Amino acid sequence: MARILVDGSSTAYGLWGGESGGWADRLKMSIMCAADRRQFASVVNLAAPLRTVVEIADELPLNARTYGGNNPAKVGLFMLGMSESRRLASGLVVPPREFAQAVERIGSSCRAADFAPIFVGMPPVDESRTFDFGKERACYTNDERARYDGIVKDYAAANGFTYVDIAAELASQFPDPSSLFDEDGLHMNSLGHAVIHDAVLPIVVVRLHDLKHTPMVLV
Repeated sequence: MARILVDGSSTAYGLWGGESGGWADRLKMSIMCAADRRQFASVVNLAAPLRTVVEIADELPLNARTYGGNNPAKVGLFMLGMSESRRLASGLVVPPREFAQAVERIGSSCRAADFAPIFVGMPPVDESRTFDFGKERACYTNDERARYDGIVKDYAAANGFTYVDIAAELASQFPDPSSLFDEDGLHMNSLGHAVIHDAVLPIVVVRLHDLKHTPMVLV
């Protein structure tokens, strides 16, 4: 059975995705609808609100062994940077250099465990609602989001890994992204999660096909 491992923070977790769940929940349901059960893939979502790249990198070797199995078709989906790029009174939660090092550790762990990593870019935020955010009174900005997302994108390009540019995909379909945001301005609503799912699913299907050498036909 093919394996898909998802990790990240609140958007990968599926916060405010509605009855259909977040983009990763929808991905699981789409994969479960494969017409041929031999093409079924197990989808495990380890994401959690405020989870950071450092935690993900620290835990990935064990998680890859636990959930990877012996199937050669193993994909890791990582949405990184939102929690790390939030600014508190003390500074950025994970400084850029530490963030880049953790991203590199994720890539190395994927190689060691024979997982094919797919890095899923972050969506934008509505800055009119993401200053003085929550109990932490954190600040989320698109400049910091783009800075951290760029680290991931550059790493993926330099190492031949797949990167899905979610911000570009959203902008191409919704020049005015206001309809995609939850009321907090930070997270995607149901429509936003649907767009991310639609961008990620065909890439995952192709990657699994390449790894398994058999086509996946979704209904």
